[in-house]
Amino acid sequence: DIDPTRLPEDPELVRRSQESSRLHLVFLEGAACTGKSMMCKKLERMGFCVHYENFVELCQENPHLSPQSVTLSLKWMHNLQCSIEKFWKMHAENPEAFRHNVVFLDRSFYSPFIYNAARGPTAEMAASVRGSFGGAIMNELRHIANASVIFCESDPYAINVRLRQRFDASPEQTKSVRKLLGELDMGTQTRTAEIYRDLYDGGLMDARIDTSVPKLGLLSLLGLLGVRFAPTVMPWTKAEVPKTTKTAAS
Repeated sequence: DIDPTRLPEDPELVRRSQESSRLHLVFLEGAACTGKSMMCKKLERMGFCVHYENFVELCQENPHLSPQSVTLSLKWMHNLQCSIEKFWKMHAENPEAFRHNVVFLDRSFYSPFIYNAARGPTAEMAASVRGSFGGAIMNELRHIANASVIFCESDPYAINVRLRQRFDASPEQTKSVRKLLGELDMGTQTRTAEIYRDLYDGGLMDARIDTSVPKLGLLSLLGLLGVRFAPTVMPWTKAEVPKTTKTAAS
């Protein structure tokens, strides 16, 4: 068992959440199936405000556009920016509506450029994200707005199991989009993970959490932000905890 009152805090992330005059934007970043959306659902059930990325749905609404197209990336970023501005307006009118002064966002402006970079020359992958339009937006948000980026990283075996389970459970139209995104391609997975690690090591993300077991990842996330709670309020049943972690020895 984990005592949530003794989880490690990040002083800077705690300070940002306590800055009541400005809403703390917490972007959850990481490769596909690292538990971001799952944690957002749990956070929403705990009373936090969240934003879901919905990129696959956007692809389905625009079948004439490739998932890798600049136009689709722009549409996705526009939706994200509109949501951020909506949250800012809501916070200005009623800051008490945001539990712990935080909104959690599933992915950031980095995402479309990370996935496009994963298909380019290996040596230039992370550099292309840093120099991208999305990288510039995130740099502004992290230094001008009250924003943080949390890197969600999972065991590769856990990711593969979740990706396959999600793909098998998807309708055919969704499967077509996920194939175009290369979600089940091991090379794409490896390159994407490498980009995320390079961006984190390069200081473009504020903290890293292990989401191999999403429940523990959620506990770590809230601990970093200084959110204290009783274990009984965690919206997770024992049956919901995925048992997908596999050690290198096994």
